[in-house]
Amino acid sequence: GIVAWRRDLAGLVKAGDRLGLVRVPGAPAPLAPAAAKRLAELARLAKGDPIYGEFLEKEREKLQRVRSRGQELPLAAPAAGTLRQVAADGARVSKGDRVAQLLDAAAWHLAVRLPGEPPAPDAECELAGDARDERAPCRVVEVAAPESGAVEVTVALEAKDAPWLERALSPYVRLAPAARAP
Repeated sequence: GIVAWRRDLAGLVKAGDRLGLVRVPGAPAPLAPAAAKRLAELARLAKGDPIYGEFLEKEREKLQRVRSRGQELPLAAPAAGTLRQVAADGARVSKGDRVAQLLDAAAWHLAVRLPGEPPAPDAECELAGDARDERAPCRVVEVAAPESGAVEVTVALEAKDAPWLERALSPYVRLAPAARAP
């Protein structure tokens, strides 16, 4: 389908916030129970009075137009956090594609570009700050290889582990292959 984000959407969201929808063209939208009830009532009235037949036909045409636009699947925030849109507004997505990521407000997520081979998902990860004692463990959460040749890696760490990060001038990420037990 096609992603449609709410225009007034801010980065911070609460659980249950409506974020947008995915329009699935060609898949007829299901008939809402209220609409089915309204059609049944108009059909019942039309049997007793032909004047209602015109109302019934207009209602059927209106519902057919709405249903022919395709199915609309709502996107809602499952929890509170910071929303990071992965799919752009108007992007075409398939079943199972990630359209957004909900980031924990108590964690830092950093995106870095690296030359060479992508790290393994279980790579050892450390964030280093400006001072010698500014070190924090991190974990690799996403690896992508865009067409530019560099590897984009997203790492995450608990905010409490790096209280110095907000004021750091040149933090950097250290990645190493995971240590293997002998």
